[in-house]
Amino acid sequence: MTKADLLKSLPAVGTVLDAVNAQGIQHVKLAAIIRDVIAETRQRINAGETPCTDSESICHEVIRRCIPANQSITRVINATGVLLHTNLGRAVLSNSATDALIQAASTVDVEFDIKTGKRGDRHANVCALLQILTKAEAAAVVNNNAAATVLAVTVLGQGRDVILSRGEMVEIGGQFRMPDVIEASGCRLVGVGATNRTHAHDYTNAINDQTGCILRCHRSNFDMVGFVSDVSSVTLAEIAKAHNIPYGEDLGAGALIDFSRFGISGIRTVQNAVSDGADLIWFSGDKLIGGPQAGILVGSKHYIDACKRHPLMRALRPDKLTLAALEATLQEYVRMSEGNIPFIAALELSIDDLNDRATCILEECQVGNGICIDVVDTTCAIGAGAAPTVGVPSRAIRISEGGAQRIHDALLAGTVSVASQLKDGCLLIDMRSIQPADVDDLKSALREALSARSAETSQS
Repeated sequence: MTKADLLKSLPAVGTVLDAVNAQGIQHVKLAAIIRDVIAETRQRINAGETPCTDSESICHEVIRRCIPANQSITRVINATGVLLHTNLGRAVLSNSATDALIQAASTVDVEFDIKTGKRGDRHANVCALLQILTKAEAAAVVNNNAAATVLAVTVLGQGRDVILSRGEMVEIGGQFRMPDVIEASGCRLVGVGATNRTHAHDYTNAINDQTGCILRCHRSNFDMVGFVSDVSSVTLAEIAKAHNIPYGEDLGAGALIDFSRFGISGIRTVQNAVSDGADLIWFSGDKLIGGPQAGILVGSKHYIDACKRHPLMRALRPDKLTLAALEATLQEYVRMSEGNIPFIAALELSIDDLNDRATCILEECQVGNGICIDVVDTTCAIGAGAAPTVGVPSRAIRISEGGAQRIHDALLAGTVSVASQLKDGCLLIDMRSIQPADVDDLKSALREALSARSAETSQS
C-alpha cells in the first residue's frame, strides 16, 4: 500500500470508540487516547513506516493503553508500624501456608474423598482442626467474617427480633453496619441499653414471643472507657438458655492463643467464648490468627449444621486456596509452633532484636547533605480493628530533617515499594512490622531513596 492508501485506511475515532465500548472497556479519557493512537499511527506513516491501520489493530492498542501498568497486585514492604494492615492485605502467610497454596493451585481433593472415591466435605479437615483448638462441637468456614456475620444472623434470627446492645451497633470498613446486616438478613433489630451502659435486665425486658436471638458484637477499631457497663458473655448465654433462644457472638478478630504473653491484655479468645456458652461464634481468619482471609464459625452442632444447610452457604463458601492456607495455619497452632506464623513471630521480637535490625539497615546507608537519621523508640499498632487501644513497643528508623516527605514518596515509588509512616514532620520506618525476608530489599530501597535525596539537595 502507498502512503496515501495507508492514511486513507485509518479508521474514524467514532468507529474505534464503538469497537472499544463493545468490549466493555471504559476510561475517562477514552476518546483522547483513541485520537492519540490514530495521530501517532499517522505520524509513523508519514515517516515512511507501514504500521497496521485496520480498526482491530488500532482498537487493540487503545485497550492496551487503557489498562494501568500497575493493575496487578504489587509487593509492598510494610514499614508502617501497623502489623495487620488492612490496606496491605493484613496477615502475612507462613511458609507452610504458602506451600499449601502452591499445592492447592493444582488438582486437589477439595470435595473428593480419596478413600471412597465419592464426593467429600470441603470443610472436613479445617473443621476438625478448629474443633481440636476451640473445643467446640462443630465448625464451618466462609469467605470472610462479614459473610459469617450475615449467615449467622440469618440462621440464628430466623426472620424474627435480634436483640443487640446499642453500644455494639458498630460500623466497620466500607460502611458495613450491624443494624444494616440484621435488616438484610430479614430480621428486626431490637436495640437495648444505652450507648455506654447496658445491663442484664435490658435484655430480659426485651425478650418476647417474637425474639429470635441475642447477639453480642465486638467493637472493632474503637473502645469505650469511663462510665461504661457491659453484660458478660456468660450471663447472656444464661439469659438466652433460660428463654430457649440462641445466643451468638461476633468476636471480630478472634484469637486462638492468650496474647497477654506479649503484654497485650483484653483480647478475648475463641476458647473463652466457647466455654462461656455461646451457641454460635464467628471471627476472622486473617487477623489475630494470622491466616488467609476467611470467616470462621464454631459452636453447637445444631446451629453449625443449619449454617451449612442454608442456601447462603453455597454463595459464601471458601475456595480451595483459602482452605489450604487456613488448614496449614491451624496446624501450626495444633503443633504449638505458632511462632512460625509471621504475625506471631513479629510480636515475639525483643527490643534488642529490633534495634539490631535497624542498625544492620543503617550500616549500609550513606547519609549526608543535611539528612538527619537515627533510631528511636516508637509504638506499633496491632491493626485490622483488633485491640485498637493497645500499642506494642517497637523501634523505628527516623528521618527528621532533609525532606522526609520526598523520601517517603521515593520509597513508595521505588523498585520495591516501601510503605512507611509520616508523623510530626518525620519519616518513621518501623522495624517490627517489616518481615525478616524484606530486610535486604529495604536496605536497597532506603539507600536508593537517600542517594536520590542527597543528589537533589546538592543540585539545589
